[in-house]
This record gives sequence, structure tokens and C-alpha cells, in this order.
Amino acid sequence: MKIFQEPDKRLHLVSSTVKNFDEAKKITQELVEVTRGLDRPYKLWIGMAAVQIGYKKRIILYKKGILRLRLRRVRNYSIHPRVKTRGTLEQL
Repeated sequence: MKIFQEPDKRLHLVSSTVKNFDEAKKITQELVEVTRGLDRPYKLWIGMAAVQIGYKKRIILYKKGILRLRLRRVRNYSIHPRVKTRGTLEQL
């Protein structure tokens, strides 16, 4: 799967809200698979947005801590995240 990186202009387009949560589940599963391939034991944080794999949807997935996504079945994700102020995240 292709991962879009800077300076790709698609990363700066405004993503749309999720209306179909079956679609959100599919996108989240793809994000999990991609981040599993990137995860390493020494990475404390890893995260990816749906737009980075080609979906213009407001979905992010992240892992915090030293446990690998493969070993830890708990994944953190947000649908419709909105940055309120620098450094904080609000879940709608």
C-alpha cells in the first residue's frame, strides 16, 4: 500500500467527516495493517491518518507506549478528531 508523504499536496486537502461507519471500520482496519508494518519495539509513538493512505476522511490511528501493535490488541483511533488548541485533541 502506498503511503503519501510530504510534499504531496493531497495531505493538505480538507478531509470529510465520516457518515458511513462500516466504511470507517474498513479504513481503520487498513490503518492498523499499515501501522503494524511500520511499528518497531523502540518506537514509543506511531500514528497515521486516513489521508496518508488515500482516504479523505477524518480518521486517525495511533499507538502510545513501547508495546508493539502485534502484541497488544488495543488500538487507539479517533473518528472526526478536531484540534481545539495546540496540543489538545477533542473527539466529536
